[in-house]
Amino acid sequence: MRSKASRAADTDFQEMVSQLARERRSESILYAAASSANGPRSSPDSRSPSFSHVAIGVEIACVLSGAVVVVTPAEIFRLTPSKLLIIERGVQHTELPGNSRRTHRTFWYHLYQTRVHLWDSRFVPPRDLIVTPLDLPGRSNVERIGQAVCSELSAQHVGYQRAVFGLLTYLSCLIIRRLRRAQFVPVDTTESPAPIGANRSWQAVQSAVEFCEQNFRKGVTRDDAAKALGYNSSYLGQLVSSHLGHSLSEYLTTLRIAEGKRLLEETELTIREVASSVGYVDPAHFTRAFTRVAGLSPTAYRRQFELF
Repeated sequence: MRSKASRAADTDFQEMVSQLARERRSESILYAAASSANGPRSSPDSRSPSFSHVAIGVEIACVLSGAVVVVTPAEIFRLTPSKLLIIERGVQHTELPGNSRRTHRTFWYHLYQTRVHLWDSRFVPPRDLIVTPLDLPGRSNVERIGQAVCSELSAQHVGYQRAVFGLLTYLSCLIIRRLRRAQFVPVDTTESPAPIGANRSWQAVQSAVEFCEQNFRKGVTRDDAAKALGYNSSYLGQLVSSHLGHSLSEYLTTLRIAEGKRLLEETELTIREVASSVGYVDPAHFTRAFTRVAGLSPTAYRRQFELF
């Protein structure tokens, strides 16, 4: 079962995610629209740590304490705890401390198709940047929700503020459900959703992850993914591990157990049927993997959700 420290971390993330559902005035929600410019508006301060990349999905930044400056090709945004920044896919941006002599804490949401990356980023002067990330797979296309938020902010039709608040509240609920079901994979702090100078290798990782999400119910393996994508299996495995901090096999297991939890909660399928539905030929293999990840057997897990 998960340790007290792990459960405390989950609770901490849930509290931060709940900030999405906090109602804000329209001027407190900032929007970085897609731009055709090639680079950031100004160069990062070499004396301060920075994180620069191109958004491969929709990103949201929320400052919990202190101040942060986000530089895009078109605009410079200064974020404080009262503000939320929505960044559209394709926007290059650089994160800098608002004051290099003061601490700050920023929470980032990276929404890419059905996946959510959460980043709890803490800056401690003079140069320490501590990042605690999580990768949450799931079935709902969270990026589409982010795109809907961008559309509302761009068009600003009548009632758009309420629409944005409703979409962000829904997104918050989806992410918290994944956290409570332990539908996440801890990722290494060196992960970058689109690392500078490594776009080609990141595209390979993206393709592998998408293949797994689309085919894990068929019982596919890392070798199947590599063959389908035209890569050497060992090479693809090394790429995934270096970018995500865990293997492709571990990611497949996470997807299968997460879907297994949902089926145990929401259906009356037998354990054998659940195992088959998520890609396990042998129900005993599913039971062992489920127990290792969830800390409970499938039967014990389902019992928690039975109504008496």
